[in-house]
Amino acid sequence: MHAQKIAELLKEAVYANLPKKVAVPFSGGLDSATLAKIASQKAEVLLITAGTEKSADVKAAREVAGEMGLPHETVIMDKEQILSTYEKCKKIMPGELLKVELMVPLYFVCEKARERGFETIMLGSGAEEVFIGYGRYFEYLEEGMDLQKILSWEVETLKERDCKRLDAVAGEFGISTLYPFLYQPLSSFALSLPLSARLGSRKNKKPLLREAAKLLGVPKTAYTRPKKAMQYGSGVHKILLKEFGEGVKGVSYRSNPPF
Repeated sequence: MHAQKIAELLKEAVYANLPKKVAVPFSGGLDSATLAKIASQKAEVLLITAGTEKSADVKAAREVAGEMGLPHETVIMDKEQILSTYEKCKKIMPGELLKVELMVPLYFVCEKARERGFETIMLGSGAEEVFIGYGRYFEYLEEGMDLQKILSWEVETLKERDCKRLDAVAGEFGISTLYPFLYQPLSSFALSLPLSARLGSRKNKKPLLREAAKLLGVPKTAYTRPKKAMQYGSGVHKILLKEFGEGVKGVSYRSNPPF
């Protein structure tokens, strides 16, 4: 019952501001495949994957894009391109490596989108916060923290945190951004459900979203794929860690809610 409602709200979220054509940064995973599947029913969709030649995202995206029958562009990044683009992104919005690196693959996606005449991209940001997708959320529970309060804070502030960086990159190319998972009716409904209805396990995170994706006709290859953040799945983190590793070893990705 909850999954069906989520599926309906996801369609409402995607269609709310959908232009005639939209590019989707595509990993071949649950979040991007779900958005692409819905959007493709009413708009021209271009899937764009940025990654190193042997990266997990490139391999998965090619397979899933083929299953979905949607146009797909792959941008293969090498070490030199990643390092030079990382420096560009630091100038766009300075910060520590773990923050700036998420901007790098999107830079290549936006560049390709603009080259292909697309002025809007649709991102999966917010899916982890709304549907409990990060491993750290299980750590919070084990530590006795108020996970519901943390999730609500993260969803409420995401547009001023990570999304702000993504918007800055897109803005360099005159591209606008859409974040359907942060659509207020969708996030509010999901957050109103008991944690038990949303919480999966460390090995099977976001079960409610996976079930909704299945109902929406997303390929099984995508809705069963484990989550890899864009900087990991693209191969960007591995290269930057090797280059600047001493400065980030042991640094946590945990957010710091002000309570």
